[in-house]
Amino acid sequence: MNKIAPLACIRQYYGYILLVCFLIGLKALHRVATTDQLLWLLTPLSSLVELYGKAQFAYVPQGGYWDQSQEILLDKSCSGFNFLLIMFAVLFVTWIPAQTQWNHLLRRVLPILGLAYGLSILVNAGRIVCILSFQARLENWGFSSATAHEMLGVFIFWGSLLFIYHIIQRIPIKQ
Repeated sequence: MNKIAPLACIRQYYGYILLVCFLIGLKALHRVATTDQLLWLLTPLSSLVELYGKAQFAYVPQGGYWDQSQEILLDKSCSGFNFLLIMFAVLFVTWIPAQTQWNHLLRRVLPILGLAYGLSILVNAGRIVCILSFQARLENWGFSSATAHEMLGVFIFWGSLLFIYHIIQRIPIKQ
């Protein structure tokens, strides 16, 4: 058996191995993060949702953003952190080939992370706006509040992920 083969495989896919380690590390940090530690996601999210006009959020220390009239709390569970990780992984795998050199990998990671951040904020704001707009209608059709909330979230997140992937795979990236 060739002892060099596993090392060559690691060398060939080191970018993807680093991606998996990065995602696992961030997910572990997210598990212990407080709502206040996720304000970098929640603050722009609440501002975008307010633009829709149906919500007026006020910051509650250690709680997130609360809208009294809609009785909505944007907290850790609404931050979109998991979607951010998925979006980053999709962009990374789509735009960074397996055999990318270190200097190309490092040069591409920050723009991809920035794009993933922006897209995740936009999609998550769209999800919350859809929940504000359609959850009551789904409840009138017999769905529980929790089921309506989850259905809309799954539809918006998966639909937008597929749409964004469909678009980004057609964008040529220079090697």
